[in-house]
Amino acid sequence: MKKIRFIVLIVALILSSVARHYAAAEIPITEVTRAIQRYVCFQVFWNAWDQYRLGHSVTITLHHEPDAVYVWSESLSTVQHVKEWADFFVVVGRGDQFLVSDFTGFNVDIMSGEPNFRRDQSLAFKAPSREISIPLPANCTPHPLPTEPLKARMLSVVEKTIANQLLSVESDKVKPGSNVRIVIADFDPDYPWTYVFVPETSEMWIVSLRSKSDPFGDQAISDGEYPAGLVYNKHWIETLKEKLASFGIVRQIEIGDR
Repeated sequence: MKKIRFIVLIVALILSSVARHYAAAEIPITEVTRAIQRYVCFQVFWNAWDQYRLGHSVTITLHHEPDAVYVWSESLSTVQHVKEWADFFVVVGRGDQFLVSDFTGFNVDIMSGEPNFRRDQSLAFKAPSREISIPLPANCTPHPLPTEPLKARMLSVVEKTIANQLLSVESDKVKPGSNVRIVIADFDPDYPWTYVFVPETSEMWIVSLRSKSDPFGDQAISDGEYPAGLVYNKHWIETLKEKLASFGIVRQIEIGDR
């Protein structure tokens, strides 16, 4: 399937002052591995990224800092028409939650001299660093977690976000005070974003659940709204609608007054 990538609307968010982050040295290698595996599978299933070497063991180099684990791999992806590709991940943790807070991919042949490439590579290879092998899943079919309290709060904010977006756009199909059916792509709290389909308007929205400066989405949840934007690619909208038939959460939202 042709790889389709979308630019996610990101709003700079300030980290909550009460957020307790794991010291990176406390993050077990198993959790770093799991965070990368889950991120890979999210991109494979929900965004049709087909470069990852699913079902294979790949080599990663990682370095711990007090606030993050930096990970580099030149064997995780095989990109068509690219001789060598590098993936860079930043993994953070808090409590029992571990996730990829930032990701960058590099075409090594044409980008190895660029400042961002050198910076990210040096973060992962800074001494002391480790080189380990991790397995990538062979199957990335989602198995969403039950709706526990954090996920329930996130779902509530997603609903409010879409209600506000629909309210802000003049439409003959959605009126203030009306109830509208939406379908939310089922997600886990470590997902970077989710999709929402509005059958009434035939619109597909992409909703960012976190940002680099707010990796656990605390400030967005506190504010009661996520950054969101429309998906315009018609083929991709139809593909997502097919996925939502099996992995969608149906909700009714009320559109407030302007």
